[in-house]
Amino acid sequence: MHLYKFLAATLISLAVGFASSVSGNSALAYNPENPFSKPEPDYAKWGRVAIAKIKELYPRASIVDYSHVGREALTKTTAQETFKMWLREGSREFGVHVRIVFDSQTDRLLRISIRTTK
Repeated sequence: MHLYKFLAATLISLAVGFASSVSGNSALAYNPENPFSKPEPDYAKWGRVAIAKIKELYPRASIVDYSHVGREALTKTTAQETFKMWLREGSREFGVHVRIVFDSQTDRLLRISIRTTK
């Protein structure tokens, strides 16, 4: 019986410790609408912009694969997000690199450049 009490007390203290450590970080805070959701990455907004631009330029293509390459600080106030996408249009498949330059202080879009690959 003592073993069960010990295990229960240990689990409760671990749960309380975890809850208190998570509650201090708003990115990991509990979301009552979807308790299994993960925090949205910083680049998600720019990924949606990249996808919208690709759909605008290639309306008949489907996006087969998508990856975030990374963020690069260009100046103190500008940054660039880079994405790679693989598209399929009919029987043709090709890659696209999307670079989005934005003001890192205001989150204002400055320019988008797109380059296709084979």
